[in-house]
Amino acid sequence: MTAREIVAALEAADVRLRVNGDRIDLEAEAEPPRALLDELRARKPAVLAYLAEREAPPRAPLPPFELTLSTFAAPTIQALDRAELERRRAASRPTGRAF
Repeated sequence: MTAREIVAALEAADVRLRVNGDRIDLEAEAEPPRALLDELRARKPAVLAYLAEREAPPRAPLPPFELTLSTFAAPTIQALDRAELERRRAASRPTGRAF
């Protein structure tokens, strides 16, 4: 069984799991099935990793960016956020006046 399957099976048996350092605390009204406990012991590191990942707060999304190639002598890549990109585009637009 995979770590996800073990956790799903234990939760289906009304067992609540909680990570406590390098331990897994179990809460249940009745004794969990022996076969599931054996699977949990055999794959404890994978189950700990799965539970930690599942309980981790969601990561903030990265801001949108656009890559542009520099027109200077040495080609470089610049990451610009959308606001800076729009500011640069607006600054480079002709004003409509002829000189």
